[in-house]
Amino acid sequence: MESTTMVKAKRQRSKVIDRKVLIIIIIVFLVVGGAVAAVFVVDYNRHEYYNEQISYAQKYLIEKKYDKAIGACDKAIDTFPEISAAYLTYADIYLAQGDKQKAKEILEKGYNETKAGYINKKLEGIKKDIQYDEYVESGKNALSKNNYNDAIRYFKAAIDLKPGIDEPYLLAAEAYIANGEKSYARDVLKDGYSKTNSDKIRGKLILVENELQNVQHQQNTKFEAEKDAQAAKRLAEEEKRQKAEEEARLRAEQEARKKAQKNAKKAEWKEAYTEVLKETIKRVNNPHYEAPYIREFNEEKSKPGENSKREESEEEETSAEESSEEESTDEDDDDDDNESSSEKSDGSSGSSKKKKIDSYAFELYDIDGDGIPELFVSSDETDNATVECYTYANDTAIPFDANGFRGKAASCSSEKLIRFTAIEDGIRHVDIYKKHGINLDTYITFFDNFAAEITEDNPKSATIDGVAAEEGQYNVEMRKFNSYKWQEVGRKYKLSDDTIEKGINAWHL
Repeated sequence: MESTTMVKAKRQRSKVIDRKVLIIIIIVFLVVGGAVAAVFVVDYNRHEYYNEQISYAQKYLIEKKYDKAIGACDKAIDTFPEISAAYLTYADIYLAQGDKQKAKEILEKGYNETKAGYINKKLEGIKKDIQYDEYVESGKNALSKNNYNDAIRYFKAAIDLKPGIDEPYLLAAEAYIANGEKSYARDVLKDGYSKTNSDKIRGKLILVENELQNVQHQQNTKFEAEKDAQAAKRLAEEEKRQKAEEEARLRAEQEARKKAQKNAKKAEWKEAYTEVLKETIKRVNNPHYEAPYIREFNEEKSKPGENSKREESEEEETSAEESSEEESTDEDDDDDDNESSSEKSDGSSGSSKKKKIDSYAFELYDIDGDGIPELFVSSDETDNATVECYTYANDTAIPFDANGFRGKAASCSSEKLIRFTAIEDGIRHVDIYKKHGINLDTYITFFDNFAAEITEDNPKSATIDGVAAEEGQYNVEMRKFNSYKWQEVGRKYKLSDDTIEKGINAWHL
């Protein structure tokens, strides 16, 4: 057994340990309690600061010191971003400035931070206000552009959002009136007055109803006047009908006479052209027939660009020489007539058996749209064909030129023009005429040797109406006339006894 002294010693040590533990516990309690107290004090001060900034913000809002109010809200949010009061005050500041869009944005931010229901409720209200404003503004814009149906659609959408505001009802009524629909304007105003009790709507409604009553009265008066006039009108119409029938009968008789005269006239030109074509066949089939003289190309080829007076002088000398040569040839070569005419009738094919008439063709074409066509007879398909042209006047077929024209023929009916284009050895002549009555008057002429062999003795040259022209100017003028709508004429039907009737009778088709 332990001694009494040892037991006492143990008890004393135990008491000392207990006192130390107690002291430690007391110290810890004091530290923790102080910290908690400190935290509580700090948190309390932050709430006080937050509330103080909200008070400042509301005070500045009342005083319309919006920048200071916004600054106070920013400080409050920085202190407690999870508390909703600052966001609501912030939105009120923007609304006071008329900026609903920024109010919406700050409330959206506040709702994301706090998830507070009353923030969301205010946010939805502002969204509704913004949508309403957009509808009204879009309607006004459409109304200013006279797009009445669109305007009415926007104003009705605004009414659906906020049926208690009188503005969209009045605007919708204005759009209906501008669109000529006053009865619809009356209906929308009645609906608006029942929902808003607005004096503005009531005043507008009274005006519209009065106008509708006046219109109805005018319509009734007009109806009565029209009804009273019906009997007289029916009588006048009957007289008018009888007169119209008489005039129609007279017109029909007149048209019948004109048609008969036209058919008679048509038969006359048909007969005249038929005679011309038959005579052409006889003339060309004559073994002694030679195509009439047409301007020779060798003159222009050897003397390009010379003035027209020298050309005329040379033509006269050439004609005199040819006349003397023809007389001597006729005397010396009587025995060789058959051989000579056979060679001349060879054409481009070189066949001694082919007759000249085999290459001839004809066509009817109305140059000036007077209803009577002109007759074109072309000797062949080459660029140097002889084209004989006739018109019908004074009960006969009249040639535009006794010797015909040289080159392929084309017509531009819209301008009443006829064109002859002849090309040989790179030398080109383009002669354009305009029809005036029984004449083809020269409209414009072109000459160039651009495609010919250019030498020192035969330099490149071009003329317009016989006057020398630069190549650029010449090409511009040529392009202008080439842009016209030309149609080649003169070779639709081969010339023979069997095709004359067919070609002439087919013209009107």
